[in-house]
Amino acid sequence: GPRNIIESRASDVDDPTVVPDGPEVRRALEAALALGPDLLLTTGGTGLTPGDRTPEATAPLLDRPVPGIAEAIRAAGVAG
Repeated sequence: GPRNIIESRASDVDDPTVVPDGPEVRRALEAALALGPDLLLTTGGTGLTPGDRTPEATAPLLDRPVPGIAEAIRAAGVAG
């Protein structure tokens, strides 16, 4: 899976952090960013539901959005 791919190319990979939608997403991201990672990957959200606030919590913390990656992942999911 994705974790195995990342671990094969990285010297240190932390365990995943799982939090509920809402303010916890931003707090978890800020805590992870405070550690100065070279790469921070996120997944999830509950989908297109009223409680999903993952995109809104994530957006202000991005250095550079790369929407093409998300589109490629979605396209691979449709094809698979």
